[in-house]
Amino acid sequence: MKERWGNDMFTQKFMQEIERSFEAQLNRLGERRTEVETALSKCSDDEAEALKCLYASMPVSDAADYEAELFLSYAKHGVFLWEAGPFAGTIPEEVFAGYILHHRVNNEDLTPCRPFFYEKLHKRIEGLSMEKAILEINYWCAEEATYRTTDDRTASAECVYRSAYGRCGEESTFAVSVFRSVGIPARQVYVPLWSHCDDNHAWVEVWSDGMWKFLGACEPEEVLNKGWFTNASSRAMMVHSRWLLPVRPKEELVGRTGMALVANQLKTYAKTTNVEVTVLNADGTPASGAEIRFEVLNYAEFGEIACARTDAKGKKVLETGFGTLQVTAYKDGAYAEQLVDVAKQHSCILRLGQTDCQLDVWTEMIVTAPKDSPVNRCVQSEEEILFGREKSKKATKKRMAKEAAFYDEEVAVKAAECMPERFRARAVEIMKFACGNQREIAKFLEKEMEPALKMELLNSLREKDYLDITADSLEEHCRQAAVFAGKWDKELFVPYILCPRVDNEMIRPFRRFLLSWLSEGERQKMAEEPKYVWEFVCAHLKSDEQLEYGNLITSAQGALTTGYGSALTKRVVSVQILRTLGIPARLNPSDRILEVWKDGAFVALEEYEGQSEARTAGIVVEQQEGKTWTYYQNWTIAKFDGTKYQTLRLSDENGLPVYGEIPLFPGQYKILTANRLPNGNVFAKQFVFVLKEGEKRHIVLEQKEADVKDMLEENAITDFTVQKEDGTPCYLSELVKEKKGLFLWLEEGKEPTEHILNEIRQRSEAYNQLPANLYFVVRDMEVKKDPTLAKTLAELEHAQFFVDDFGADMDALARRMYLEPGKLPLIVIVDQEMRGIYSVAGYNVGSADMILKILNR
Repeated sequence: MKERWGNDMFTQKFMQEIERSFEAQLNRLGERRTEVETALSKCSDDEAEALKCLYASMPVSDAADYEAELFLSYAKHGVFLWEAGPFAGTIPEEVFAGYILHHRVNNEDLTPCRPFFYEKLHKRIEGLSMEKAILEINYWCAEEATYRTTDDRTASAECVYRSAYGRCGEESTFAVSVFRSVGIPARQVYVPLWSHCDDNHAWVEVWSDGMWKFLGACEPEEVLNKGWFTNASSRAMMVHSRWLLPVRPKEELVGRTGMALVANQLKTYAKTTNVEVTVLNADGTPASGAEIRFEVLNYAEFGEIACARTDAKGKKVLETGFGTLQVTAYKDGAYAEQLVDVAKQHSCILRLGQTDCQLDVWTEMIVTAPKDSPVNRCVQSEEEILFGREKSKKATKKRMAKEAAFYDEEVAVKAAECMPERFRARAVEIMKFACGNQREIAKFLEKEMEPALKMELLNSLREKDYLDITADSLEEHCRQAAVFAGKWDKELFVPYILCPRVDNEMIRPFRRFLLSWLSEGERQKMAEEPKYVWEFVCAHLKSDEQLEYGNLITSAQGALTTGYGSALTKRVVSVQILRTLGIPARLNPSDRILEVWKDGAFVALEEYEGQSEARTAGIVVEQQEGKTWTYYQNWTIAKFDGTKYQTLRLSDENGLPVYGEIPLFPGQYKILTANRLPNGNVFAKQFVFVLKEGEKRHIVLEQKEADVKDMLEENAITDFTVQKEDGTPCYLSELVKEKKGLFLWLEEGKEPTEHILNEIRQRSEAYNQLPANLYFVVRDMEVKKDPTLAKTLAELEHAQFFVDDFGADMDALARRMYLEPGKLPLIVIVDQEMRGIYSVAGYNVGSADMILKILNR
């Protein structure tokens, strides 16, 4: 029996670690300290331990930004679960503290949501085993929220519930919060960057009867350890989880993000191997303590998946997948990098100050992704699959009914009538975007303020902001900024003074606080010399990244009253001060440098050695005939900051064509171009160059081209049925028994489908001689009446038709081929061994020719 403090919930050894970290946190809190001590005085012994545990393991931004009453809510609910929850007495203390009690999942906003979720679920799971409860809870999550792409700010679990949607990071944050609310240990795990395709993904692990198992958040199955990402995760080079407690976890650590330790969970999902990195100084001696970054190519940039330091011998071993890594090393101003194909090379040596990069020369790279090799093969019976689909359909129906009930027309009409006619349609549209937050938007619209100013403020925000912003916050920003409305042109005033959004921070009121916190003399000096704002903020805020968490941004009030703020917080608070004083300011969208409007242009306020305040250098990217260069998707530019290359954000990750002149600071840059192949590998090129002050360079982008043989895949396809024209079912395997099958799921009348049908018709002679069967898959046979399809069929001799519901089977096939589910037309070539060898979703110019090349090779 472990020794405990009297009858308290945690052991003495555990609490000794907690007490040390708690006291250190308390000493940082400034004005908040008394508030925490008052909350502790109201607690039982167990509640006090729980509250101390939370403060000991939270980033300083949480302690600065949220009232102690919020964390007391988490502590009280945690104690209730420990003593009387559905699974009380079955969870080890460290697992309970880190994955049930703890308030933070990732970088979401925090609300007192746990008791609310518990009340929603405890009767539904009453009497169920932990595993059955987990499965049932995930169906409930699917009833409440679904996937939708959004911006990078992570909404709270409560906001996801009230909005009924979120991106994968938000769905998993929501689901983890729900599991924890009923006493089931849960954590978010994620691939920071895929290797076989672009972007990333997050899901959930739950601690079920002593073991960690996984599931897709809001994507219920009838069993655990199953999700659409099972195969995809087998091709990852890293899978992360995070640990916030001061007690060190027992898992392999691959770095830290601020105060959070990052654990390597890859072996749960993929075949792994070790790569040993040795870093040497320029003189050949071991470089102990050198910082090593392990990176994968995702979109057209190398992104970090692990970061560590070398030991006394200058070595570091990483467990990873069988693909390509870029390994970089840095120490004392010296840098090195090397591309390592881990499938062929299990060790590498980096000598600081030496690099393979040649200046002003395009160099080629082949970056390989691990092959598809899942270690989790969960086989379900046909009965289980059908039962699960029916439950999922019911969950979807409930969620859609919930979504339909969000919009209250009576509330919307009343609020819109407070606005002039020309604004009403947009006001209603915004209230619809607000989902469960409609009443806050309506309340703001009803305020007696200049209508045009209210609409300009709302239009300056992102769509996600409508989901969780408050009427009081909107009112404060509108009233306080109104005094500067006539001083600046609208193009400057609205986005750079009126708009409260600076980066990915939670929008809170800050203007009245700043006006009261700054003295009259400070405000006057800042207005006369904006550069003083940056000096002032740097003097008042201490930065210690090991007290922070990721990209969490502390509010102006939280930062200035505690005296702590990350480097990003300092920049955001500086912009907030400048906008409060009526001075246009921003973070430059490409590199997040703090800028202020001066003499007709934005100039940098941050000073770096040898850097001017204006971007006097630059490159001119030339557009090439027949080529579309889309930023992020197939090219990027990164600036060397002395320790690493930092990609400039010239567009969002959806990509935009970027041509013409790009203003830059002097320095060393690297351009990367990427040609992602269907098999997941990337043919890449890089160009490293140095820009001097005032220098302009013309750059013609280059891409490494691929042969047909480089594009093929061998993905095993799970068999399923489609319907013949007479209604009888037919398995895909029957259709490819004798020769390959070219399957096209068509969306008649839509432009992407029209394009591919026209291309096939124009090449009908070649398609009539294909060494493969041609199968059109449609929703019903009425599709044959579509004019474009009818013209195409008139030219084809052997096309066959099948009917499908375009549901779960089609989506599973798309995911298996690493394509976007639901994107049509879906084209897949399947060989006689039921392997998908080529696929494309949507329309790409030249798809019909590519199919011919592959099938006739």
